[in-house]
Amino acid sequence: MTSTNLLEQLSNDLATSVDPVRFAASLGITCDPWQANALRSPHRRIQIVAARQSGKSLTCAIYALWYAIHHSNVTVLIISPALRQSQLMFRSILDFYAEMEHKIPSDIETALTLRLTNHSMIVALPGASERTIRGYRADCLIFDESALIDDDTYRACRPMAAISDAKIFAIGSPHGKRGWWYESWAHSDEYYKIKVTASECPRISKSYLEQERRILGQFWYEQEFECIFHQAEESIFRLELIEASIGDFEELDINLEDDEEESDNEVPLIDSSHELHLEHLDDLQE
Repeated sequence: MTSTNLLEQLSNDLATSVDPVRFAASLGITCDPWQANALRSPHRRIQIVAARQSGKSLTCAIYALWYAIHHSNVTVLIISPALRQSQLMFRSILDFYAEMEHKIPSDIETALTLRLTNHSMIVALPGASERTIRGYRADCLIFDESALIDDDTYRACRPMAAISDAKIFAIGSPHGKRGWWYESWAHSDEYYKIKVTASECPRISKSYLEQERRILGQFWYEQEFECIFHQAEESIFRLELIEASIGDFEELDINLEDDEEESDNEVPLIDSSHELHLEHLDDLQE
């Protein structure tokens, strides 16, 4: 290698070490604008609500590998509702790692764990139960298919970020107006939010979307491709009607003291001596 080539290689290595978008380009991937925004964002909490097949999992796979390679002694955890889903993103990470020409060697490479010789590792975990994922610490947390990760699992994972103030990516598509995933999007300012509809993805054709709209119907099409949080179809009452019925009402003036006085003046069927009144004796005998 000539000195010129060596300088170019060092320049490229330096560029990819500080810029995950350049790192993606070194893997042959040209990022969409929103992907570049997510990868370069300085925010510690990023929520990506994106249409199916828009590239959200790919984006996080790129970040996970870039982060582990260019930062020593860090742990990246991938949390999905089921192990199979965690393995899908992890498989992409392993494929990218295998394609790299200049890389840090690994000393552990399994179906669920990649550990590098810089003591950084990436681990895929199932998030089906909060009881099975405790005990880890994380420097980067990735929640994939977040709408299907239940609240207890999400809450059990958050303390993993306590020491390092880990960067958190929460990615997925809408799945009803319920749970932490919806609440974070609709009512919280903790996350930096990115929304990507299918029409914004250059790899999804307009003809395909028109076909899906006809086949799926408006409800499912809007949820899966337009990133609209709908109330669940099986709900009896619409959420907005329930919320509208909850509010402040005028205080009712109920004078309980007067009611007690009136009840005291009533003539009981049985007096204090527990004897029947004579006026009711005939009725009892009939």
